[in-house]
Amino acid sequence: MALLTFEELRQLEQIAAATAPLPVCERLMAFMDFRRWNRQRFTLHTGLDESTYSKLKHNQRKRLDMRTLIAICVGLRLPLPIVEDLLHHAGMAFSNSLEDQAYRYVVLILNGAGLDACNAFLRKHGMTQLGAFAKDELAA
Repeated sequence: MALLTFEELRQLEQIAAATAPLPVCERLMAFMDFRRWNRQRFTLHTGLDESTYSKLKHNQRKRLDMRTLIAICVGLRLPLPIVEDLLHHAGMAFSNSLEDQAYRYVVLILNGAGLDACNAFLRKHGMTQLGAFAKDELAA
């Protein structure tokens, strides 16, 4: 498990503050730039396809669904307050639904455990996994 260092947390908070007025796609790209992500790293850490990365990079994504946004935030290892702020700016919020609370738990408790561990938790509790594909599906 890769826990956030204090310095890393401060940098993420500075990025969040500096990008607050920008659209969500641009804010996400700033965090991806901080992590030095390219298309391949994006796919590896989020389980999403390269076209999603391309649409984000070129600000062509009109609306993100919650699972996509959470998959990106989990991959980026963003802390819960930043995730909740991004959700808010995307017109969403965690509800009291079991699925939303499971996603909130993943961000809060499993932060840094990686997409596979998060999806194992979601699978165990009968929730939809994050990302467009599960890694075990890739091997098939």
